Amino acid sequence: MMEVYVKAKPGTSGKVLGDCPFSHRVLLTVVEKKVPYVAKFIDFEQKPEWFLDAFPQGNVPVIRDGEGNWLADSDLICERLETMFPEPSLVPASEGTKEVGKSLFGAFVKYITNKEPEKEDDLKQSLLAEVSSLNTHVEANQAKGLDFLDSRPAVCSVDLALYPKLKHVCVVLSHYKGLEIRKGYGGIQAFMDNFEIKRETEATFYPDEYILEGWKPKVGISSKM
Repeated sequence: MMEVYVKAKPGTSGKVLGDCPFSHRVLLTVVEKKVPYVAKFIDFEQKPEWFLDAFPQGNVPVIRDGEGNWLADSDLICERLETMFPEPSLVPASEGTKEVGKSLFGAFVKYITNKEPEKEDDLKQSLLAEVSSLNTHVEANQAKGLDFLDSRPAVCSVDLALYPKLKHVCVVLSHYKGLEIRKGYGGIQAFMDNFEIKRETEATFYPDEYILEGWKPKVGISSKM
């Protein structure tokens, strides 16, 4: 059986799923492909020595397949899963789908971690441009009766990669910056709602509070009083 090593919520002795969007993506992928697996939680406050010996950077997610082969990095893991378990296929029907929302999380990280007031507005506008572009794409798909990001009705790998990041973006910006991305952009709200209703499961879910706890020490300039 495949083992999937993911971030644990701090302070739970490695027993509760934490807030890592990259771990979230891999869990969503194995669930979508109906791969038998067991989740192993890595406590970032007390990373096991064997884990650091094998993966000195200490990052998750990591998988070990049924033959004992290890693999790190969510991009590489999801590519391997697609090769190992081709059905159901998560490959986008449209090549352009792979570019949707690709720069959003990077723009978010730059904005939320910024500590220089003179850069604040430019970083905010860059982020909102990415948000607006994503919203336009989603609304265009919804006008065609499509719930997700690809030109086919089914969920694809881009949805599974973007949703966890978008969840972090919406929760963190609302709390620390007063920016209501989910409520303020109809396409994004519908995408998030559809995904949570149709694709999120108890095994992959973690509450917003975990996200806020995880980002709190990284926030640069907060508008929260």
